[in-house]
Amino acid sequence: MNIHRVVSNLKRKFYDLRFYSLRPVVDLDDGRNLKGFEDVCVNYVEEIYKRKTELPSISFVYRLKDAERYLELSVLSVLPVASEVIFVDNGSTDGTRHIIDKLMCDYGHVCKFKFDVYDESVHRQGPTYQDRLDKDPRGSLADYYNYCFSLAESDYVFKMDAHKYLLPVIFEHIQDRTRNNCSVVFIRGHDFFGRTISYEPLLYRNTPDIHYRDGEYYEYLDYTSQNLNQADLYRSRIDLKGFIHLKSLSYSSFLANK
Repeated sequence: MNIHRVVSNLKRKFYDLRFYSLRPVVDLDDGRNLKGFEDVCVNYVEEIYKRKTELPSISFVYRLKDAERYLELSVLSVLPVASEVIFVDNGSTDGTRHIIDKLMCDYGHVCKFKFDVYDESVHRQGPTYQDRLDKDPRGSLADYYNYCFSLAESDYVFKMDAHKYLLPVIFEHIQDRTRNNCSVVFIRGHDFFGRTISYEPLLYRNTPDIHYRDGEYYEYLDYTSQNLNQADLYRSRIDLKGFIHLKSLSYSSFLANK
């Protein structure tokens, strides 16, 4: 066999195991053992789910507007590590509320759910954000975010989007960072078309000392009160790509008009 093909196969197998964060109990490339693979997945999720009761709690906070296409599967992706899921709606006109009601009904025994509404019209981030904010401060993204995260009752909060799907590769890493009392955890991912999404402080300790502020183009998380040095920041980040962002999947919707 060509040596390049051998290396390619080894890389692919290693990537599969790292991507799914599953123990190599079954051959992931063996299509005949699909049932075995499903069992491994279920057992892994159950193990993570049971472990979370012994660890600091996490509230996943969703800021929503017209999220019915993506929301249900996104929430399913966080349930194994979630102690609380919070939905804050900002003017949805689609079936978002129906999806939320369904999730609360189906999974209310798995974790705590909370629903709220933010009535202010929020400015979109971008080059003219500061100008729009100066004219109408009520549209502050920082105010919106701080309100949403103030609803959390857990030890940690996780900034989550309906288009974002958490990958099981980081479940254990999330639990490890909270167990070690990291103040802020930086996580990266990729979008549907393969673009790498750089490190962002998505998971952080639930304390008023960590909050959002408005910047020139968008909001940002202010964690300066934690006095983190470079070594702290390095230890707190998760190197694996921990989520896939599917908003760019909607770019194919123009095909409906073809």
